Amino acid sequence: MNLFKGKVFVILGADSALGIEVIRALAPAEARIVASGEHQLSLDACVSEAMRHGSEAISVPLDMCSREDYEALLIQAVHAYGRIDYLILNTGSTFAPAFSDWSGIKASKQFFNRYVLMPVYAIQLCLPHLFRNSGCIMNLACSSPSHPQPCSAALEAFLEGVGFEMKSSEDKLQIINVPIENYDTKISARGVDVAARSAVRTLASRVAAAKYDSGIYLKFRRICSALYPKWLFDILNCRHCRRGMVKKMQ
Repeated sequence: MNLFKGKVFVILGADSALGIEVIRALAPAEARIVASGEHQLSLDACVSEAMRHGSEAISVPLDMCSREDYEALLIQAVHAYGRIDYLILNTGSTFAPAFSDWSGIKASKQFFNRYVLMPVYAIQLCLPHLFRNSGCIMNLACSSPSHPQPCSAALEAFLEGVGFEMKSSEDKLQIINVPIENYDTKISARGVDVAARSAVRTLASRVAAAKYDSGIYLKFRRICSALYPKWLFDILNCRHCRRGMVKKMQ
């Protein structure tokens, strides 16, 4: 995946099993990885795994309820690599208690702060860099039928709304919600690996499609639409042909 060579990924929740597998999937592409999470030993393992496959990586431990830690994460990422291209949200809402178990306003604030508000704040912090580099936000929206996920659904809905806002503006920022079904603590190692690689492939496809749609191609499409009848232009620009071009770029 030459698309990601030298690109800077900030990964929240890199210390989870899914986060580690995402890093393992990205590492062969020679990406630059900023791995963040609450468990230092797991983050060290992430960095070692990334470097073993030829990527650059640093670890930034943080309290996922702390605004100051998120700000420090941004500072360290920019200091290390000078830019941010991708923000991956794997904030662990799968393990949040069911809403029926939330007791009182204090617990509600705690869970909402950790699983919704702080990821949104991370997006705000990274947004100027993502705009500058035509970057992307990818949210790993985990769910399990046996474990309701109101926080995950809230973050996913928020990002969908932001995505619609971005489409109506001139800012080139992609937002991707990647659903990971039936994800819970009992998922097999093989299942986590498949989910992570599928998420990275989805990201690569969207990035390749965006590149294909930008620059010279847009100008070429405008010229063709003026020169050719609509029915012929629709054939030349059909989505099946476009998918074939995207696969070649990957």
